[in-house]
Amino acid sequence: MQRLNISDDGRQICLVDECNRVLWTAGVPPLADWRRLCGGMQSDASLERGVYRWVNGADNFKIVVVFSPYGGLDFNLTYSISSGELLGIQEAR
Repeated sequence: MQRLNISDDGRQICLVDECNRVLWTAGVPPLADWRRLCGGMQSDASLERGVYRWVNGADNFKIVVVFSPYGGLDFNLTYSISSGELLGIQEAR
């Protein structure tokens, strides 16, 4: 079974397989991806100091993890299980 690990400092996530082999890793999303997928009013500084919090759902194709920009609201970031590509950003409610 695959699982998503969040680093102790919350700055990186990685998907590992049942043998603990890393399948992909992702750091804090860059501002360009944030604007492309969300159009939110984030800044480089708020993203650079933001952290991943917890896994908020998964299925066979995607995994959702909560990310908190510094001084802002929480967001659900959706990643492709197969590639680690950031697919979507939505405000967490």
